[in-house]
Amino acid sequence: MAHVEIDLLAARLRVHRDLWDLTQDQAAEELARLAWERNGVRVGVDGSMVSKWERGAKRLSKSYRQLVRALLDSTGQQLGDARLETDEDMKRRQLLTGAAAVGTGLLVDRVAPPAAAALLPTQDPAAQAAVAAIRRVLLGYDARLLVGTGSLEPNVRSLTERVQEAWQLRQRSQYLTLGELLPGLIVEAQAAAEGMSGDDRLVALRLLAHAYNATSSVLNRFGDPQLAVIAADRAIQTAKAVDEPLLVAASAYRLANVFLPAGRLIEAKETATSAAALLEPGLDSSDAQLATWGGLLLTAALATARRGEWGETWELMGEAKAAARRLGADHVDLHTIFGPTNVAIHGVQVAIELGDGKEALRRATQVDAARLPPYLVERRTHFLIDVARGHRQRADAAASVATLLQAEEVAPEEVRDNPAARNLIAELLRRERRAATPQLRELAARVGVPA
Repeated sequence: MAHVEIDLLAARLRVHRDLWDLTQDQAAEELARLAWERNGVRVGVDGSMVSKWERGAKRLSKSYRQLVRALLDSTGQQLGDARLETDEDMKRRQLLTGAAAVGTGLLVDRVAPPAAAALLPTQDPAAQAAVAAIRRVLLGYDARLLVGTGSLEPNVRSLTERVQEAWQLRQRSQYLTLGELLPGLIVEAQAAAEGMSGDDRLVALRLLAHAYNATSSVLNRFGDPQLAVIAADRAIQTAKAVDEPLLVAASAYRLANVFLPAGRLIEAKETATSAAALLEPGLDSSDAQLATWGGLLLTAALATARRGEWGETWELMGEAKAAARRLGADHVDLHTIFGPTNVAIHGVQVAIELGDGKEALRRATQVDAARLPPYLVERRTHFLIDVARGHRQRADAAASVATLLQAEEVAPEEVRDNPAARNLIAELLRRERRAATPQLRELAARVGVPA
C-alpha cells in the first residue's frame, strides 16, 4: 500500500471531530454554515469530502483551508485535550520529521554556548562556590584532574549510588547540596570511564552522562547558562560514545531546557523535536523510550508557547497526552519524568505562557499532584508557581502570594532560585497593595528580590 502524506490541517480537523464527537457529515455541515455566515456563499462540502481530506486522498483547497481554520479556532485551547490515540497518529508527525532535518546537527556537533544569558547569576555565596568548583572540573583545571585520576579505584556500584543520590537531590530541590556533590562525582565518573573496559566502561559512561545532565540542571538553576550548555553538550557527547539513542535524547532534553530560559526558543524547539524524531523508530521498545519522547514534546510545546504559536503548541500537547495515555501511569527514572500527571501540569504552564490565566487555573483544578511520588518536590513546586502566575494573570494578587507561600513551604530553594517565581514576586511588588498582600515583602526579602 502506497504511503499517503496526511495534511497537518486535515489531521487537526480529525482531532476537532474527536474532541466534539462530530461525524464527518456534521463537520461538513459546520463548514458549510461558516462559509455562508462569513462569506455569504454556499459550498458543496459533504462527509465524503471530509473523509478524503483526513485520509490524504484529497488536498484541502485554499478556501476550504480558511474554513477549517475558522472551525478549529472555535475550540480554543481545548484542542490540547484531543484524543490522539493511535500509533499512526503518533508516528506521522510532520513537525518532528521537519525538525529532524534542520535540528539533528544539535545532536551531532558540539553546541555553542548561549551568546547572552537571560538569567542573572546567583548571589548566594554557597551557590557561587559550588558553581566555581563545577567550573574547575568541567574546564579541566581542578587539582584532581591535573595530577591525574589513576589513584581513584573505579567502583561501578558506588558510582551508581552517587548518581542516584544526585538525581534525588535535584528532584527534592536541594540544589546547594547537589552542587557541592557534583564536582567529586564528575571526577569519579570520569575516572571510572577511563579506567574500565568492556561492559563496565559502558555502564560508567552512562552514569557520567547522567552526572553531566544533573550538572547542567544545577548550573541552569544558579544562572550560568553558558556553563550549563557545556555540561549538557558533554552529556550528549558521552551518550553518543555509548551509542544509545535513549541516553542521547535524554541529554538533548537537558540541553533544550537550558535554551528555554536563555530565550533561545527556536533552538530549544529544534533540539527537542529532533531528539524526539531520533526515538520514534523504537517507541514501542520500552516505557522509558516512550516517556522520554513525550517529555521532549512537552519541552517543544513550551518553546512554541513562549513564541505565541498557539496552534502548534496545543498540537504538541495533544501528542504528548497520547503518549501519556499509552503509558497509563507516570513514569519516573533517570532519563525523564513523564505521564498523565506531568502532562496535566505542563498544560497549566503552557496556558500561562500563552497568557491565558483563566485556562491555566481551569486546568489546575484537574491536576492531582498527589499522584506523583512524594520525592518529586521540584515538579510539585513548579506547578504551584505556575498556579500563582495564573492568579496574577487574573489580577488576584492575594491568591498569587498565598500560592507562592505554599510553594515556599514545600521547597524554599526552588522558590528562591526559580526565575519565574522571582519575576512574579518582582511584578507583584510593582503593583503592590499592602492590605491585600501583607506577607509579600517578607517573602521578597527571603527570596532576595528588592522591594
